[in-house]
Amino acid sequence: SSDLFHASGAFVVEVPSARWTDSNGRYQVWFDQDILFRTDLLSLVSKYQSKPQQFVVYRYEGVRLFQNPNISYVNSGLMILQPSMVFYAKTVRMRQTGDYEHMIRTKWKPTEQDIICNAIPDVLGKMVQMDACVNFRGGLG
Repeated sequence: SSDLFHASGAFVVEVPSARWTDSNGRYQVWFDQDILFRTDLLSLVSKYQSKPQQFVVYRYEGVRLFQNPNISYVNSGLMILQPSMVFYAKTVRMRQTGDYEHMIRTKWKPTEQDIICNAIPDVLGKMVQMDACVNFRGGLG
């Protein structure tokens, strides 16, 4: 089979498995299609692996995109997490009921980014700060 597939106008590239299993369940790496990895993905995963797996993401310090000062902006373009049906059900419920704060100072409609930011720590658990050089997004602040 080819390493590159074409499906509905999107290109999907197969990457080595970034999941591992132990007695606590499955852990996954989530990344946007436009991310440029500057290090080996499996090395990155092993750096942040924990038991139980904590939510790993980059939080922008000092950037206020929500009126509530307790909600931090995180870049959901690269995350390491332990998915669960509880996590899924709670985030879907937040979206359906509108029980989350939308970002301010933005021209975009609310996205999963707003929900993820609102879901820390009550739904996603304790956050582990990812190094800025691993998940940097310019133009904020």
